[in-house]
Amino acid sequence: MKERQDRPAPVLQEDKEIDRKEGKETEESIVSSIISHYSIMDLSDIYPSFDVDMDGMIELIRNNGYRKVLVQVPEGLKRGAPHMVEKLEEATNASMILDGDPCFGACDNSSVKAKALGMDALIHLGHSDIPSMERDPSMPIHFFPVGMKVNRKILNEGIRELLTSVREDRIGLATTVQHIHLLDEIKVMLKVAGKMVRIGPPGKREFFPGQVIGCSFHCARSIASEVEAFLYIGTGRFHPMGLFFAIRKKVYCLDPMTGRISIFEAREMDRFIRVRHSQITRAQDLIDKGERVGIILCEKPGQKRSDLAGSLSEELNSRGIKNEMIVMDHISPMKIKTLGSSVVVSTACPRIAIDDHRSYSEEGIVILTPVELRIALGKMGIEDYLLDEEW
Repeated sequence: MKERQDRPAPVLQEDKEIDRKEGKETEESIVSSIISHYSIMDLSDIYPSFDVDMDGMIELIRNNGYRKVLVQVPEGLKRGAPHMVEKLEEATNASMILDGDPCFGACDNSSVKAKALGMDALIHLGHSDIPSMERDPSMPIHFFPVGMKVNRKILNEGIRELLTSVREDRIGLATTVQHIHLLDEIKVMLKVAGKMVRIGPPGKREFFPGQVIGCSFHCARSIASEVEAFLYIGTGRFHPMGLFFAIRKKVYCLDPMTGRISIFEAREMDRFIRVRHSQITRAQDLIDKGERVGIILCEKPGQKRSDLAGSLSEELNSRGIKNEMIVMDHISPMKIKTLGSSVVVSTACPRIAIDDHRSYSEEGIVILTPVELRIALGKMGIEDYLLDEEW
């Protein structure tokens, strides 16, 4: 699942050093070098549940001659990150700085911070690149996706159970980057069982075929007419819901860690829309009473939608609704409450309004997506509800 293909085997020692010694290395020193290499490469004690491409990071740093590197990791890998960085420094003699700020995707990579710190490059672990993302060519960003290890027996049992439930013959596959390495294997298993299987191409925000992210379900939409249902490989309900919105067909869910099978159907979407409709209605009431609308603009490289924020402001102005644009990279209820805003629309990560709405409601704040603001203004009906994919 590595982004950089055909990677050569890692170098155990510098070629020039071996040339100088003209092959006179003793057997003992060669064995010692191999042992040292694998003690550095092995991260199973740090990340027992993940496949981290330590070889690739070391090779990258050596080949590019990087001396100062900022390392960014997602929240789920933070605990072991200091030990991983220590191993990288041992293997490369480069100086590493670990970014301790929250990280939830490639969209909030620390390239700006890396440049400000005078780094040679940024290594971003855990996510794949967003090809259409704005970036500074003077600051190299290297993405290293991390796969989750699975128990093959549990996975196979899950597939067998799935096949007893699936009546459809034409199936689309989708997953997140943590399980992208399983797609081809599962495709073969379904084809052997007589299913026609399709994996959609990536859009401008995905790197891999069959990949979905919280703000784009292009791979599903692109093949919706070719399939009768989708199989999502992963955990949680947000991505299956996004697939359902994209194709409006049954979505089977396989948790590769437990083998559990579930189905996302229309009634689950209806429950979600009822919750969001209540937030939209509340926003309408507040706007009708003269409340100002805060438009949150984010400067994170993959979340900055200045044009969208500007168009929303123009729409509000045309209706005589007071509003202000607010720049905020780390969005929280307390920050918004401090500004005195009770209605805000986020042009940053679409999941903030969806996943965290309860914590905002507790502070008396309604937070909407751009689609939801349009519904509140009467430009769309609730029956036209869509997840936010405006990029």
